[in-house]
Amino acid sequence: MPATKWLPLLLFGAILGVPFLMRSAAPAGLHSDSPRIIIITPHVRQISEEFTTAFASWHRREYGTDAEIDWRGPFGTSEIIKLLQAQYTASLKRQVEALGRSNPESLLDPSLTFDAQFSEGEIGFDLAFGGGSFDHSRLKARETAQITVPVISSASPEAGVREVSMTIADKLDPAGLASGSVLEFRADVSIAGRPPVRLRVPLDAVEGRSSAVAAALSQTPPVSLRVETTMLVRDFGVPMSTPAGLSTDELAPLGDGVIGADRLYDPDQYWIGTALSAFGIVYSRDLFKELGVPEPTSFRDLADPRLAGMVALADPRQSGSLTTAIDMILSSHVWRVATINGWSNLLADRAVIERALAAGHADDVDAAWAESWRIMRRITANARYYAASSTKPPIDVSQGEAAAGLAIDFYGKSQAQAVLRPGDAPASGRVGYIDPLGETNYDADPISLLRGAPNPELARRFIRFCLTREAQALWQFPATQRLPGVGGVSGSGGDGLGPRQHELRRLPIRTDMYGPADFKRFIDQVKPFERAPKAKPVGWRDAILVMLPAFSVDVIDDQRAAWKAIRSAQADVAFPRETLHEMFVAFDAFPETTLKDGRTLRFTPQDFPALARAWKDAKGQGRLKSDFTLPYAAFFRDQYREIVRLYESAR
Repeated sequence: MPATKWLPLLLFGAILGVPFLMRSAAPAGLHSDSPRIIIITPHVRQISEEFTTAFASWHRREYGTDAEIDWRGPFGTSEIIKLLQAQYTASLKRQVEALGRSNPESLLDPSLTFDAQFSEGEIGFDLAFGGGSFDHSRLKARETAQITVPVISSASPEAGVREVSMTIADKLDPAGLASGSVLEFRADVSIAGRPPVRLRVPLDAVEGRSSAVAAALSQTPPVSLRVETTMLVRDFGVPMSTPAGLSTDELAPLGDGVIGADRLYDPDQYWIGTALSAFGIVYSRDLFKELGVPEPTSFRDLADPRLAGMVALADPRQSGSLTTAIDMILSSHVWRVATINGWSNLLADRAVIERALAAGHADDVDAAWAESWRIMRRITANARYYAASSTKPPIDVSQGEAAAGLAIDFYGKSQAQAVLRPGDAPASGRVGYIDPLGETNYDADPISLLRGAPNPELARRFIRFCLTREAQALWQFPATQRLPGVGGVSGSGGDGLGPRQHELRRLPIRTDMYGPADFKRFIDQVKPFERAPKAKPVGWRDAILVMLPAFSVDVIDDQRAAWKAIRSAQADVAFPRETLHEMFVAFDAFPETTLKDGRTLRFTPQDFPALARAWKDAKGQGRLKSDFTLPYAAFFRDQYREIVRLYESAR
């Protein structure tokens, strides 16, 4: 049999093996006949071990029975969402197709959802535990697990070209219609007198195509258009998470539910915060000393050219936490500029940039934008590599493979803890970690109950457990049974609270844990509710996922060569300064974007909203890579090579 014929069998075997590969080592002593929950998580083994033991003890005490946890992971949050998407969309597809066969007209019912159709055990996991509020909000969003299906079959009486009434929901630009950049639009469509339902209308389905739609835009809605009804499609989505159902008393330890400008739990309880996360810098004190570089106090310190090839980063397309950290770096400079220039009060709103521009602060906004991206360009130029997971940089820093890296506080602190020599305190260990003051938000590290979970009642008990003082002490109290050779603070405080063996070094989310009695037992003397800024990220996350791979990840060799040429030119006192300036201008340049409707957009705060919409539309149509990512990468590669040419010709 030719080798290619084995490929489907090999792929099928790999798919069947995924659940086993995802299973982490289960703690010893569990009983196979006990009630069990299955948790998918980015959390490392130390967390799973401590929570397994503590939850089992709590459950026996509260309910008189044993309870097991089957952990799947650790994986990056982006990977977890993709895996869950696959399960939910596959189930949703089966349900929609079954309904389409039995009652096809119901697909045009505007109230139709499949939320209640996910019965117990429909999905293979009970809980998603860990990650950030952004990713858990994606679990709540109906659009995350969504399929698109035709709603009129060829056998339907309504099939064929029919005149239908519709109200166009999208904001369509006639120029975009004329240029062909608009391929479809959303509209509330009434077919054969039925109530309007939100559908996607391909432009090819409309008789008269762009000219007919453009004419309709000038009419008072609803408008009549002739369309091929079999081409109309509807999006069906389902929230992958479901409300936890906690009582007011159970949520009371979370105070007003807010830290800084962010929430501690979803108002509808689709996710509940269990701990707090910050994003900062993990670094090797030994390597910083060897390189002659002061220990970092700010994200911008990672842009120091002496750190070239020594900064460990993760690919933002594969690590949601790294994307959040970069978002903080970009936002922090805007916060600083806003404070200096007296418009910091505007930062309580997510539309900070638009409001600042409207208030006459365009020069300040432009300067903050440019400087933020300059810092990021230099940090990425120092990159040693781009890992697929945010867990790798802290490990490599601790092993001396990199001088510094961006990290979630837990990953940075736990790795610093792991290499402590007996008797050493974290502040004097060879690996340090810092949350740059005023440059990072504190984000909830949530847990979400999954729709269609196998054991939802036991899963809800675990959520309740996570908010108990007993569980919260696991995050920050010293270990009660120190492992041999592990440094740090020792001692249980007499009440037995705290992890048994692994000091987890995360910050509790209960506000009362920061009272004098408990706080004095914290390993990390940090009060996040006092440090958290009131400002939200300024909304440039979409730019990170498109531009950063284009100017660094995908062209890293050319970027390194250009950065090396600039550093060499800086060190050479005889090198022409005007040429060096030209090299810096080329290094910091961004491409202009010409849309299909002829508009040219610059990478500026003013044009960014329109640019982000164009990226979103292209992604939905499968054109993001061809229309934007690849041309951007080609632009940056040419810029970097021009820098090397300038250096070679002038030295």
